[in-house]
Amino acid sequence: MRIELVVEGGIAYLPGLARPFVIDSASLAVEEARRLSLLVEASGVLRRPGPRLHEEPAPAGRRRVPAAPGRGADVRSYRITVDDGARRRTLTLQDPLGPQLAPLVEYLRAKQREERQRPSGERGGGHGEE
Repeated sequence: MRIELVVEGGIAYLPGLARPFVIDSASLAVEEARRLSLLVEASGVLRRPGPRLHEEPAPAGRRRVPAAPGRGADVRSYRITVDDGARRRTLTLQDPLGPQLAPLVEYLRAKQREERQRPSGERGGGHGEE
């Protein structure tokens, strides 16, 4: 399973840190890959039928998601693409995240932070920008 996360917006938004983060379960230890798979399953990303409020199909080009009415421009948005080989689904979401999706996004953000803290010579293996 391959997952891409793009985070945009927020109070301290820095475009240089908004590069896509990619994680591939094939490059993870067995237990870590299992954990990721369980988070994806619990989130329901691959079972979602179609676009809903704050969700949209994968954009053809890079574009910002407009804030929902009554929300500020500093709202953080997340574009998550999950590809398990048989299915591919892209969701664009905004804070606050619901209880189904928050654990997956928190896991991906933690992995993204770990990747940024590694020396550049140790990066790779399916993590980081591709």
